[in-house]
Parts: sequence; C-alpha cells; structure tokens
Amino acid sequence: MRSISGWVAVTARLFIALGFFLWAAGAQAGPISIDGSLSDWGFFVGDNNTSTFTPAKGLNVVGIAVQDTNDSWGTSKFLGPGRGGQDFDVELLAAVVQGGNLYVAMVSGQRPDNGFTAYGPGDFVFNTSGGIYGLEVGGGKGGGSGTAITEGAAGSIYSLDSQGFVNGEWDTTTPKAGSVWFNPTLLNGGFAPALPVQILNTAPGTFVTMADYIFTRNSVTKQHSIIEFSLPLTAFDGNIVKSISYAPACDNNHLIINLEHYAIPEPTTLALGGIGLAIVTATGVRRRRAVRDRTTVARR
Repeated sequence: MRSISGWVAVTARLFIALGFFLWAAGAQAGPISIDGSLSDWGFFVGDNNTSTFTPAKGLNVVGIAVQDTNDSWGTSKFLGPGRGGQDFDVELLAAVVQGGNLYVAMVSGQRPDNGFTAYGPGDFVFNTSGGIYGLEVGGGKGGGSGTAITEGAAGSIYSLDSQGFVNGEWDTTTPKAGSVWFNPTLLNGGFAPALPVQILNTAPGTFVTMADYIFTRNSVTKQHSIIEFSLPLTAFDGNIVKSISYAPACDNNHLIINLEHYAIPEPTTLALGGIGLAIVTATGVRRRRAVRDRTTVARR
C-alpha cells in the first residue's frame, strides 16, 4: 500500500506542473488599446529618426515588417517602385492576435495633412484562403493639418495622373473609414509591378464589419501618420489570413506581411493542454515510483 507521504508528493508535483502551465498560458503582454499610440505594442514613433519598432515582450506578433526609421529623405528619395521619399514612406506594418481579435498597426512617413499636397493614403488588403478582404482607410484630401479620424468617417478614393501620382482629386466613397469588405474591386497603384491599393467605391464588395479604427494623421507626431485597428478573427468567416498589405494610393512604396503563425491557440486552450501534460507527468511519476517500489521489495 502506498504511503500517505507518497501520494502527497505526487499531488504536489501535479499542482506544480499545472501551476507552471497556467502561468505560461497567462504570461502575455497587456491588452492593446486602439488609440493611435503604439506604446502598448512596444513601439516608439518619434520624429527625426528616433522611432523604434521592437515588439513588447510576450506580445503575440503574427507578422511584422520594418522598412526603415529614416525621417529625413525629403521628396526625392527613390523608394521603389517610385520616388516620393519620406512623404510616401511606409515604415512599419505589424499584426498581433490577442483575445480572439486581429490587431494591425501601420506607421507611415506620409504627410500628416493627408493629401493636402496630393499625398493620398491607400487601403489595407487581406489575402486569405477564401478570398480577398479590404479595409477602407478614408480621410479625404484634408485641406490642412487634420485631427485623427475614427471608424465611420467618410471614405476616400484618389485618382492618379499619367505618371502614376495622386493628382489631388478625390471623392467621398460609399465605404466608410474602418469598414471591412469581402471580395471588393481593387484599384492598382500607378507603378509596376502593380499592387492593389484602393477599394473601388462603386463596387466595394460585401460588407463584413466595422473595425475599431483610428488614423492619427498629425495627432501623435509631426512626421508620421499612424493607423491602428482591430477586428474579430470571426470576421474572416473561418478563412486563414495569409498576408496583409498596405501602400499609399499611388503605390510609391508598400509593405506586405505574411501571417505564417496565424493559428495561435487561445489561453484557455493552452491551459487545457497544460492540464493534460501535468496529468501525464504525474502518471509518469507514479509509474516510476511503482517500478522503484517493486525493485526494492524484490531486493529484500
């Protein structure tokens, strides 16, 4: 018969293992707020080349691309596929899965007056296993330095001149800022290779949902625009998001992230897995103890 002390030891190991896995499941960064400040991502967006884009420890980053933190290129730097320098520069694109939601952050050197001198933002494009989704950025041409805009504000669509640059003309579109659409008709930028960058206002596709959304323009820094939004993973109707892309309307510069680690289990799933492993560990302990006890008896 097993002694009471033996069962206590086994039980203690079980709870130690269980506690460890529950702790590991809950060890993650704090919740992200959609406010245009990316400090909860671990990012610092600063002027004059001071930005840093290192994710916070424990943040469940499923995709990130950093092009640069150079804020002094003017308008003549060749970015590829076109020129435009800091005014078109897409510096950061990142995605996080947290609490059943997909969070996306973009930092651009695009002028924060948002089109006052013909620099127009494009829209976000999600390539999934079941089709294309798009998120309308909106904002319009502005008319000077603008404050942050949020979901429900007017959308915008920009036309390009013969050289592929936004010529400053725009129209308020049916899609509202922050709206998500399935299989929209997408307009390409003006440079080769062409990248879809704008949702066509007359054929936006099927409306899916409104994201929790903010486009800061000049409300955080004077040299950057920041877009931050979140939407539930259920918005993709079970489809796996393969990549996310963003570019200004002319596509002078763009970033694409591949979400290779998209299928991340939720903390409750991890906790259940920890319980199972803890039980397996305890079972192994009991088996090893039984073998040792039998060996001891045999030697006697």
